[in-house]
Amino acid sequence: PSRTLPRRSAWPAVQIGNAVYWRRSEFELLEHVTVPINKVLVAACADEQSRQHFGRGAQVAVVVALRHRRRGLPLVALCTHLGCTFTEPWTQIAQAHAAFSAACELAARHGGCGVVAGCDLNSIPGSGVHRLLTSGSLPHSHPHMAIVAEHVAFPSLGPPPPSDSACSSERAVTLP
Repeated sequence: PSRTLPRRSAWPAVQIGNAVYWRRSEFELLEHVTVPINKVLVAACADEQSRQHFGRGAQVAVVVALRHRRRGLPLVALCTHLGCTFTEPWTQIAQAHAAFSAACELAARHGGCGVVAGCDLNSIPGSGVHRLLTSGSLPHSHPHMAIVAEHVAFPSLGPPPPSDSACSSERAVTLP
């Protein structure tokens, strides 16, 4: 049976969209998570000015856990579109962390399966987003971690990694 969206959306002001499509004959849906990125970041901020900064935008991530019907193996698929805030790379890093952390957590709930991402990251090789997603962490010393917005602090995105010699005693951004 086909699914239709309800008339009253939980996202009435959303102007961008993300979707994950799969063949029902090949994959079974195990779990679905929608990540309201700005709300996740606001909840992680300690002060009002930071909440206002990271609460901007309507970015979401769609994350699904699927099982391959024939092989019985799970996988997680993620779709998101990060803001094109090129002059605020720390904002993109925080958005990427929120989206990909949700995907990593969903994968952990389904046996540590792989994550497949189809995203518009608005980033380039060498950027903070690229480094975070290709290595799993980003040292505080990376130039894209320098916040130049007055009175804005980076959200608390979880515990620091067990050891990160590149950032000495300062926090790094690490995916679960």
